Amino acid sequence: MPLGLAAALFVILAGGLSVLLCLSSQKRSKRRLIAVACVLGALALALAVYIALTFLLLDFFKRGAP
Repeated sequence: MPLGLAAALFVILAGGLSVLLCLSSQKRSKRRLIAVACVLGALALALAVYIALTFLLLDFFKRGAP
């Protein structure tokens, strides 16, 4: 996956989580909102780890082997 796509998906997921937080203050089905928030949070965490590892790998190639 390209790094730009991962960053764009991360921004979209962060926006989705903030919308869910706004919706959770209204009277709605809390169980469904919590489940969706957990799934979006897990995906956002996976993308953040992917982005961090990509930057580490790029830094390794830039500096060269020790």
